[in-house]
Amino acid sequence: MRITGPSTCSVCYDFASTKLLCGSCKSIAYCSPKCQKLDWSLHKTLCKEFASLSPRPSKCHKLAFYFPVDFKYPKLEWLQCPRTPQAQSSDEEADELLLRKDMDHKGNTIESSFIFCRGDCLDNDPKLNQSIISVAKGAHWNGPLVIFRKHRPGSSSTILDVVLADFPIIIKMIRQLPPIENNSKRYEVVKPMSQNKWGFH
Repeated sequence: MRITGPSTCSVCYDFASTKLLCGSCKSIAYCSPKCQKLDWSLHKTLCKEFASLSPRPSKCHKLAFYFPVDFKYPKLEWLQCPRTPQAQSSDEEADELLLRKDMDHKGNTIESSFIFCRGDCLDNDPKLNQSIISVAKGAHWNGPLVIFRKHRPGSSSTILDVVLADFPIIIKMIRQLPPIENNSKRYEVVKPMSQNKWGFH
């Protein structure tokens, strides 16, 4: 799998150089050796896994980031994507959140949109997510987490495969999130999926 179209550096959001495309996964590029070095400790957690992905099981499966509760690092998983989410105005807690990240770079807005899906959200005492603690230093999350990529903000809710260029952006988003259960009104809440849809714990 390769990144397509104009590429931006996932560290500083400047234009990335094709000469600094990761030679192993070919899924992320950087603007400079400095940014590549800054991202290496994070990128290496998934680089080899991305480079050796198994074939897509079906057309209904999309590649997602999976943050298990009891593992040190996140994983890449082929998953059946959630039903096309429709925004709802309910204040009730949902287990699926549509989050948007805007990065301003030299007067241009770079937009990214992801769907955060929480498993075991109704658990009275969900476990602290160790894989998030490991890669998103200073962030805390209870229960497992699956993240899909949305086509683009404001568009129809088409789900795309994640690429490793998304990973640094996702980690920045997680670090900026306050506890979701106490701040549901701050996000666009979408129709929840069934409890623990994929059997992740």
